Amino acid sequence: MCNRELEALLGEQQERDSLLAEKAREFDERDRELREDIDRREKAERTLQDYRKELEEEFAERTAELRRSNERLRREISGRKQIEESLQESDLWMRGIFNAIEEAVIVFDDEECLVNMNPAAEALFGWTMEEKEGERIDFLLPSSEQYARCREEMADAFARGESLTRKVMLRRKNGSTFPAEHTSSLLANEDGETLGIVCVVRDLSERERLDRIRTVVANISEAALEVDSLNDLLEHIHEQIGTLLDARNFFVSLYDRGEKNYTLPYIVDQYDQDFPERADLTGSMTDYVRRTGRPVLADEKDIEELEEKGEVRLVGTPFHHWMSVPLRTREGVIGVVVVQTYDENFNYSPDHFELMIRVSEQIGIAVERKHAEHKLRVSEARNRALLDAVPDLMFVLDADGIFLDYNAPSEDLLFLPPDQFLGRRTRDVLPEEFASMTMRHIEATLSTGEMQVYEYPMQIKDREMWFEARMVPASEREVLSIIRDITVQKTAEKEREDLEAQMQHAQKLESLGVLAGGIAHDFNNLLVGILGNVNLAQKRMVPESPSLELLGKIETAAMRAADLTKQLLAYSGKGAFVIEQIDLSKIIEEMTHLLKVSISKNCVLRYDFGQNVPPIEADPTQIRQVIMNLITNASEAIGERSGLITIRTGVISVSRDYLRGAYVDHELAEGYYAYLEISDTGSGMDAETRERMFDPFYPTKFTGRGLAGFIQKPYQLKDLLAAVDSILSDGTVSEADSPGRNGG
Repeated sequence: MCNRELEALLGEQQERDSLLAEKAREFDERDRELREDIDRREKAERTLQDYRKELEEEFAERTAELRRSNERLRREISGRKQIEESLQESDLWMRGIFNAIEEAVIVFDDEECLVNMNPAAEALFGWTMEEKEGERIDFLLPSSEQYARCREEMADAFARGESLTRKVMLRRKNGSTFPAEHTSSLLANEDGETLGIVCVVRDLSERERLDRIRTVVANISEAALEVDSLNDLLEHIHEQIGTLLDARNFFVSLYDRGEKNYTLPYIVDQYDQDFPERADLTGSMTDYVRRTGRPVLADEKDIEELEEKGEVRLVGTPFHHWMSVPLRTREGVIGVVVVQTYDENFNYSPDHFELMIRVSEQIGIAVERKHAEHKLRVSEARNRALLDAVPDLMFVLDADGIFLDYNAPSEDLLFLPPDQFLGRRTRDVLPEEFASMTMRHIEATLSTGEMQVYEYPMQIKDREMWFEARMVPASEREVLSIIRDITVQKTAEKEREDLEAQMQHAQKLESLGVLAGGIAHDFNNLLVGILGNVNLAQKRMVPESPSLELLGKIETAAMRAADLTKQLLAYSGKGAFVIEQIDLSKIIEEMTHLLKVSISKNCVLRYDFGQNVPPIEADPTQIRQVIMNLITNASEAIGERSGLITIRTGVISVSRDYLRGAYVDHELAEGYYAYLEISDTGSGMDAETRERMFDPFYPTKFTGRGLAGFIQKPYQLKDLLAAVDSILSDGTVSEADSPGRNGG
């Protein structure tokens, strides 16, 4: 092969090698790119797988959410259907309620044009919805001025976010007006946009009519309590009925069951002005209403029909329209109230008739009350006259002893003024003992239901009075105590008892005087012999003889015995007392030796003579006898024990209370008295002995001893009073007082 061919081959080989190298480089490049592309694809696949996973998760999540949304939507659609159904049902309910409401409801749009009203509004105003739909609100108001005022008031209320309630006069289709109350409220949507106005209208005609009736009834009831006479009450009733209807012709007729005729205590009539107060209305319309007990609203034709049937007869001037209602009370129909008119152009309406029926009930009660008040006043006057004629006290007390009421012919008989015991308990106003006694009788009266009768003394204004009480039940918890002043009877009874006692005492003293006279004569004869022998013995004794002193004592004792004989003769009426002024202290001093030997050796005599004791007027012999008897009694009361006997004189101021407790046979004046007091520490006296210690036939000692010999005739000791204070086992204090003669 030639070189050129070789070179050509070599060149071709080189070109092929170069081309192969180029191809190899391209292959490597392509391989690298492919590898890069594979890496990218793997990376993309991984990314795609991640995205696909995320997408699947998102899809699943979106699918679940969509499923939930679909469920919500399904429920929402179902709910909306229910809401729509509820709205439809609610609308039906609202329309039903709107139509069924008894009050008138009217709805206007935002331009105040009518859009709806319920049947109650149609009935109230007389227009139908079709007649007035689209018309402005002012067709309901009687004047433009009222419409303007109403618009202004509603605007102010709506601006404040409030509804408006006002009373107005509204107009009906027939042109009449009536009082009403309207409540207007603004209708708006959620955005606050005004949609219209709703008005609720209430007819006040019936309410005002009822208010007028109630006012009339209340005024009649008030007048029944305040007005004194029946005529004034009926005149007031006439005025009140005149505010409700035409009552220019009005009368009230009352039926007298006893006389079987009618009285007309009140009548006002255009024609029958001289109608008699008592009339025979038998068969009249008035009598017809009273007999049937039914109210009647009649015109001339109705009356003619009743006349033709013979059920009524016409009495008085013929009328055009007549309305009558019976007056009923608990006792039945007592009369009739009538209004009538002679005007042919006027008729009473059913409303007027109903008004009269309602008012008549109160008229009957008021008339009955006035009759009852009249009877009560007559009864009270009669009872007051009876009470004033009864000279007894009367008290009403309840079960707790509270004074509820009283009647007294004279307040001088009352223990306290009325304002100090009315409404208060007995224990708060009466002495404890008397309050307890009163409560015992109240309990006995209420528990047994029987009358309790008892007597008691009471100090009324410094005077002791006696009362007799008769207590009877007044109710389940109240008693009536009728108390009579029996002071005069008690005083007369005491005087009679005192007189009987004095007569008995006088009879006893007379018997005693007869006995004493006989004893005195015999004893005086003995004393004459004793004194005569003493005188003979004294004459035969020489002056130095010690027996002369003993004979002198015998003579003194015999002379004292002679004085006693004179007393006995005085008691028997055959002698006389010697009243003279004596000094109490001095006469006691003279008796010292005699007193000393007259008492027990265990007794001690103590003397307490007062200073400036004025002399008293008395029989010295009696005073000595009193002192001797008291000293002897005191000694014997002490007995074998040691004791003290005190003799005291002085001056004492004597009050009325002191005089009441003293033993006196006649009344003595208050003032200063000379007193003789003898006290001892002996055994004392019991109550029975104290009661009878001045009784000459009740001696507690042996014959001739003790206090039974004390003051047999105390009136002989001029103005003498005696007081004794003695408690059993606690000694005795005896006191004799007599007015002093030196200014005492």
